Amino acid sequence: MRKSLVGAAVLATLAATLLPGGPAAHADDLTLARAATGGAELTPLSTTDSGDRSTVRFAQAHRGVPVFGAQSLVHLDGPAARRTVRATTDRTARGLTVDTTPTVAEDRAVGGALAGLDPETRSRARVERHGLVVLPGGSGVLAWHLTVRGEDVPRGLPLRREVYVDAHTGAVALEYDNLHLAEGPATGEGVAANGKTKPLAVYERADGRFELRDRSRAMFPATGGEILTYDAEKRDYYDFLGELPPETELFASDTARFDGAAAETGGVDAHWAAGQVYEFYEQRLGRRGIDGKGGSSVSVAGVTNRGQPFLNAFWDGTKMVYGWATGEQLPLSADLDVVGHEMTHGITEHTANLVYLGQSGAINEAVSDYLGNAVDVTVSGTPMTDPDAGLLGEDLCRTKAPRECAIRDLNDGRTTVRDYLGVTRSTDNGGVHLNSTIFGGALWDIRERIDPALADEVVYTALTEYMTPLDTFVDGRTAVLGAAAALKLTARQQATIARAFDEHGIVPGWEQRLGTDTTTLVGGVTSATPFPSAAGGRYVVLLSDVRGEQAPEVHTGRIDRATPPVRLSAKDGTANAQTNTDGTTAVWSNRSRAGSRVLARTLDGGPIRTVADGGTTADLSVPVVSGDAVAWQNFDFAGALETDVWVRVGDGPARNLTPEPGVQGNRPFLRGHLLSYTQVRRDATGWYYNAVVEDLRTGTRTVLPSPTGSVFVKDAVLTASGVAWIQDVGVDGRSGIMAADHHGGRVRAVVAEDGEHAPMFPALDASDQWLTFSTRVGAAGTNAGLPKLEQVPVWGGTPRRVSCNRGDQASFAADRDRRVVWLDGTAGGTDLVTRESPTRRGC
Repeated sequence: MRKSLVGAAVLATLAATLLPGGPAAHADDLTLARAATGGAELTPLSTTDSGDRSTVRFAQAHRGVPVFGAQSLVHLDGPAARRTVRATTDRTARGLTVDTTPTVAEDRAVGGALAGLDPETRSRARVERHGLVVLPGGSGVLAWHLTVRGEDVPRGLPLRREVYVDAHTGAVALEYDNLHLAEGPATGEGVAANGKTKPLAVYERADGRFELRDRSRAMFPATGGEILTYDAEKRDYYDFLGELPPETELFASDTARFDGAAAETGGVDAHWAAGQVYEFYEQRLGRRGIDGKGGSSVSVAGVTNRGQPFLNAFWDGTKMVYGWATGEQLPLSADLDVVGHEMTHGITEHTANLVYLGQSGAINEAVSDYLGNAVDVTVSGTPMTDPDAGLLGEDLCRTKAPRECAIRDLNDGRTTVRDYLGVTRSTDNGGVHLNSTIFGGALWDIRERIDPALADEVVYTALTEYMTPLDTFVDGRTAVLGAAAALKLTARQQATIARAFDEHGIVPGWEQRLGTDTTTLVGGVTSATPFPSAAGGRYVVLLSDVRGEQAPEVHTGRIDRATPPVRLSAKDGTANAQTNTDGTTAVWSNRSRAGSRVLARTLDGGPIRTVADGGTTADLSVPVVSGDAVAWQNFDFAGALETDVWVRVGDGPARNLTPEPGVQGNRPFLRGHLLSYTQVRRDATGWYYNAVVEDLRTGTRTVLPSPTGSVFVKDAVLTASGVAWIQDVGVDGRSGIMAADHHGGRVRAVVAEDGEHAPMFPALDASDQWLTFSTRVGAAGTNAGLPKLEQVPVWGGTPRRVSCNRGDQASFAADRDRRVVWLDGTAGGTDLVTRESPTRRGC
């Protein structure tokens, strides 16, 4: 699993800043460690020194460019004057030959990063540029690393997306969300959100007022590091992504007692808790602050979601941000373990930098859960035998019991084979929250079975000295056991640690023991691929090699009989993306040094032809085909930065169907001579979304009505008798499925938005008579909370589950009749699977 993750073009840019006590302070350790490394191009990244041992962490580069996630760790033993090499942890990439001179300009890469966003999200996005990085796997991929910050408007969440754009083709090679959601010195006090009074370290200004500025910690005399807590004044979380707005002020009071807004918004809680977390790390683990250098810890409390409560918290790479809450819910800063969790994300980012994706992301969450909760039970004096000791967020409710209120439970007993929620990368970054308590539970069991302080040291040492960015669960187990050996735990204690991992199923090969109720068409899909496509008993899908090391290639196969998939795209190393088929022809988007194109080929062979060529100034994506008609999205880098729908019929000229300024088009769908898409309009009064049907023979355009106000419309698809689309009134995720005749008559709700079967955050596809949609019907963190497929007749009825597979079913395509194919994450990876019809038994 680990090598597949690397090969799929994973993950994050290596930190370039040396940590305290870095290589310059340990020249002897560095010399010894460098001699123990292999031939890779390595740069010292950090050195940890624990007196009788030291770990030197190297970052790999290729021809001077950092290699994403690739590190080598050298572990040294003995007093400083007599170190010896005890072991190495090698996570470097071999065989890199990629040219490190970019042929795609960084400005074009920025356009590519924005092209995949919906128009409203794109309009508010900000892009940070981090330069070049080499993604490992095979010969490597040279990529521009960009961070897109802003607001994910359809989901109503903050956005911090890491995007890696191929610097030779302009294609997005990797993207993932990197927002870690939950989720003069004076003595003062403050009222916490729950009404209790807490002591605070505050600061008295020259004007006699007090503010939430803590200079009492050991870091301040040495480095000037402070604990700072800012008042968001109930402004939108969007305003606080990245740099603090210049007008943001610390919470302030006329006296050393803080209440009012500081109490209501959780500012008092955030400030008090940050001090507790600092002391835990400094006194127990010898770490001075989040960055380890004694740098300041910054919190912002009281952000909202468009003026409404924001029941979340996150570490955004520079600071903690906590939402305002009302009613039963307290702000997330009101529980010490949540604050400890978010601050530990910061520590992880400065040490192992565990990539926030898949199993490495779940370990990232697990370590934050473990150490955050360790802070909480230590400060509160809660014994490990307390049945509620493993709860996180248990103090965030005003009246509910701890177990009712908790976000997660480290004593939930989850194991890999029994409980692993197999999600593809389209959900929860591959399960970073959904699967975290499997690993975190093993860590907590260790804390229950050996001395807690020793367990904390083992976990912290594993994080800072043994884990690397791309670790899997089994790698994480190896890291913890390596740390235990380095700390000279007894053989019995090390066996206890190993048994905890055994009991949670974290053993080599666990992924092979999971099962499904579907027919597998292609196993082990390793490419970071969007939706497959299907029609007429054939499918097309993007595939890489078994390690995910080569550029994805377009393949086709038959759904009704098991035959190996056949490659359609050229084996030329160019980047292929979204695919579509009408059962006879496949189309796909292709990016190379020459620019962006839409290519086509018949499923049974024949020449590859170019349908459209956008050159280097446009991104052509989401192509669809029906007979001799091909349509696609066009995002113009050099123009208005809008997404338009274009179509070409036969050898005729390509036509822009949404040329008007302020009018955009998304996700075209073709059936015969009809084309549907979502029209997006913006004027001075707001954003407007409508489903549209174009008759390519007559030029007739039908704009389907949608309610006024805040409405989001997407996925306009065609059936034999009409058009269907998803409609979300209020943009809260709960949606209805609407339908109408091809010419706009008989508008109706096939699945009512206010009904019991209303899907959450759905996607939609159609055959002649059936609509297939994804939905989330259960609570987050449960099997039912993952995207599942349901099917309903176009005339309406009760939706039925397509499959009882417990994993992610978000990326799917409807074939003929009731048959569906999809990318399924149940079996510990991603497989292309199918069912002929919905399951007849309950799930």
